Amino acid sequence: FLPETREFTYSGPGPAYARDPDLRQQKTDVFNVGMQVQLSNDWVIGVDYIHKRDDDMMITSDLAQHTYEPFEFTDSLGSTQTLYMRTDDNEEDWILTNDDYYFRKHDMVILSLEKRPSANFSFNTSLTWQKSIGNIENTVGAAWGFGAVASNVNNPNFDGHPYTVGRLTYDREWQFKLVANYRLPGGILAGAYYRYQSGRPWTPRIRKFRIPVDMDQPNIFSLRLEPRGSRRADALNQLDVRLQKTLNIGDNRLEVILDGFNITQSDTPTSIYTFINQKFPISGGSAFGKPSRIIAPRQLRLGIRFIF
Repeated sequence: FLPETREFTYSGPGPAYARDPDLRQQKTDVFNVGMQVQLSNDWVIGVDYIHKRDDDMMITSDLAQHTYEPFEFTDSLGSTQTLYMRTDDNEEDWILTNDDYYFRKHDMVILSLEKRPSANFSFNTSLTWQKSIGNIENTVGAAWGFGAVASNVNNPNFDGHPYTVGRLTYDREWQFKLVANYRLPGGILAGAYYRYQSGRPWTPRIRKFRIPVDMDQPNIFSLRLEPRGSRRADALNQLDVRLQKTLNIGDNRLEVILDGFNITQSDTPTSIYTFINQKFPISGGSAFGKPSRIIAPRQLRLGIRFIF
């Protein structure tokens, strides 16, 4: 079969972007090495190392030449950084291309211990160290603030700025997971899932319109006030449990399942107010650094499954 040919199309306001004739698909290179050792008939220990790098990002890049003038900006947190306002009137020359400037790099080390089912009991557990760094998240808009498109990577607000590269928002430096199952008297299967995860990185920001200098860069909407991923939210501690009873009815099977989620009533934040000028929408007052959402509270769920 011949491969299907697809064309990039544009639908929206303004002119269509040009396309680099040598445009390549984004790529991910992964190196994974691991080892397992059987300690006894039931116990297995393992270690894995994973290195992953994402490159060849498809980016709308500005090929036009621009000039910039530096200025110093001191924020209310007390730190000062050098920013740049554009001083030319050249129109942007956008092209969809691959840009070597953007990257994501991930390193993980995983230690695991497993007890295979025996004597009505089994479990597996793992401890993971993770380091995910880069200068772009899962979307182009997260390259710098919330720009709709990427700016010229030769723009000094991007290239060489000390706040550009750092921990990505899905980086969990330490993770511990434990899954255990035990068969209670009466044929009741009990299970538990506990996990601890370091809090997600976040970065204090300010909206561009609050900067006292006009940067003349419409594709930058907000600015970091510290290096990317300089702060972390609270860690996650969550315990989920399950009780399950199976009844045989002739050749059929009836399962009664009781699940309990977030048994310890953890209130770990899932997102943070990151703008220094943000206010709570109803009560007012500074919301900076406080949770905007938290994980769901304790929940119980009863399920019945009939298999025939």
